[in-house]
Amino acid sequence: MTKFVGVVLLVVMFASGDTRAAPHDDLGAASQATRDTAAEQLRATFKRVPRRKFDKLAKAIAKPGMTKPKVLALLKPYHATSEGGGAGGGGETILYRIDDGWILECAFSTRGDANVIGPPRLAESIRNVWVEPPKDFTGIWTTYFVNGQRSHEINYKHGAYAGAFTSFHDDGSKAVVQTYGHKGADGDDLGYHRNGKLAYRGRYEDGKQIGTWTWYDDTGKVTSTKQYP
Repeated sequence: MTKFVGVVLLVVMFASGDTRAAPHDDLGAASQATRDTAAEQLRATFKRVPRRKFDKLAKAIAKPGMTKPKVLALLKPYHATSEGGGAGGGGETILYRIDDGWILECAFSTRGDANVIGPPRLAESIRNVWVEPPKDFTGIWTTYFVNGQRSHEINYKHGAYAGAFTSFHDDGSKAVVQTYGHKGADGDDLGYHRNGKLAYRGRYEDGKQIGTWTWYDDTGKVTSTKQYP
């Protein structure tokens, strides 16, 4: 009897359209409330995949004679997607997303068979789920990383940035803080390292960089400066 009731309930759920997406999927929902609820659940349940899970893959890619087609074949079981890269000096670097928490960086020669150049690099990087706000949206729009931490908190007015713009590191600490007016960025532009120390400091006026911009290492030491008109 219990088994029969369970089957009936399952049928009713599908018949009524109640598919109940997992919190992970709900981070991409158009509803802010749905995303907020999903993020709260994920902050309590998200578990990072250990690096060792991908050591075998990295070693296989590092073997002599490895080419891009062979690398793509090795990446297929991971449903890897490209997240950009760069080219220059007879080579190109591609960043592959192999997990919600890991990026694999591979360098290839742009000559001949596109052989792998050097060993690949594994980098821990939590995936950000960006969701576009509705057209002409006014209010605060918040998006999240897959671990439930905020990735962006942006004030909009009629579909444009207006007021505070904040992006975050995947541990919840602030990464960038800006302010926007009707002509673009306007006011201080501050970047932060994960430890909370300034990464850079600059200023905008009506969308243009002005004055002295300064960059710092994570100990607070100045690494470079640049003067803008």
